[in-house]
Amino acid sequence: IPVAVPTNTSPVCAGGAVDFDAGASGTGTISYSWSGPAGFTSSIATPGISGVTTANAGIYLVTVTTPGSGCIATAITTVTVNAVPTASPTNSGPICIGGTATLTANPSSTVTGYSWSGPGGFTSTVANPVVSPTITTTYSLTVTSSGASGCSPSTVYTTTLIVNPLPTPITGTFSVCVGLSNTLSSTPGTGTWTSSNPSEATVGASSGIVTGIATGTPTITYTLGTCCFVSQQVTVNPLPAAITGTMVMCA
Repeated sequence: IPVAVPTNTSPVCAGGAVDFDAGASGTGTISYSWSGPAGFTSSIATPGISGVTTANAGIYLVTVTTPGSGCIATAITTVTVNAVPTASPTNSGPICIGGTATLTANPSSTVTGYSWSGPGGFTSTVANPVVSPTITTTYSLTVTSSGASGCSPSTVYTTTLIVNPLPTPITGTFSVCVGLSNTLSSTPGTGTWTSSNPSEATVGASSGIVTGIATGTPTITYTLGTCCFVSQQVTVNPLPAAITGTMVMCA
């Protein structure tokens, strides 16, 4: 009477290969008949499947027969196919020089391990690290999954974080008297000027001309179209008291 104790080389990662062994014993010539998921059939003792997918996972039946005796044995072996982990990394940029951004892995459900890398020796093993580059930077990510298969795809995913420059520091006179004006400047000249408190000082949106309205210390900000900005506090001083006394002098 033939005996079958089939085995296979799973668990295996999707895209890999799984090999079977009927584990048959008996006297005389033995014939084999395999069947399994995704239409799998074979008539040899040690078949295999390459480029497996999750559709290949499941129960495989092998029937061994000794021709002439009419004796048969059947047995099963179960194949486990683990999905390869994937990721679609993004980032919270763009940012300005001096700002921070979060890198987001956006992993598939099977991901349990992360390996980020970038310029300047940057590395991280968390899913969503925080970075602060000073120039536009591309970060790379590889992911792994846990389990007996230890699936680790060769794919390296990337995300590019755009870093925009700041305007130049504001220059000019940072004090003004009530009712008077002075001009502040910064480059490039395509930004917009704003005042934190127009009741204390106004500023021309494109000119940078600051006019004192009331005593205080408002902040004047110059912002580019990228939302990068620089700021400067200005002091609005009161006018001196009116001159008093005799305004006529004899020659």
